[in-house]
Amino acid sequence: MGFFDDIASTFKKGVKAVKGLVKKGVKAVAPTIKKGVKLAEEVGKGLAKGENWEKGLRDVGSALQRPLKELKKWDPLAKEMKKAGIPTFLSPLSLAGDIAYAPVDAVGHFTRLAGDRGMQKKLRSGDADAIMDTAFAGLSFIPVRGLGSVKAGLRGTKGVAKGATKTAVKSASKIL
Repeated sequence: MGFFDDIASTFKKGVKAVKGLVKKGVKAVAPTIKKGVKLAEEVGKGLAKGENWEKGLRDVGSALQRPLKELKKWDPLAKEMKKAGIPTFLSPLSLAGDIAYAPVDAVGHFTRLAGDRGMQKKLRSGDADAIMDTAFAGLSFIPVRGLGSVKAGLRGTKGVAKGATKTAVKSASKIL
């Protein structure tokens, strides 16, 4: 029985040592866990506020549109064209950026629109720039391969025109 008693006492010592380590670990980590729980509560309370969601939508929309704006700011030919009085959107680099980045820029526009009450107010009031920006942002979702056929292009244009007309009528009815 001596052999098994030695194993049992070694096992008991091991359990005591692990118990002591676990106790020390819990004591060391407990304050951090409490801070994490408090932070999670604050974040949860912040998520319930609508203005935080609106700010988030505005920030995400702006972040999505930023690369194209930076490209246009950086474009050296566009700067020279502006000095000469030529429309800057005709610069090859800016035009290629507009075409390639159009869907992402449109998502950014609609995301900003969802969170920016000022943009929504402009759109409702019938501001021509706001209406055109929103209408052209929607055009970027028409598939390029569908524009090859005239029929598909007309269907897409017809759908956008119907949507713009419905929006304009709703906006006008709210104003009147």
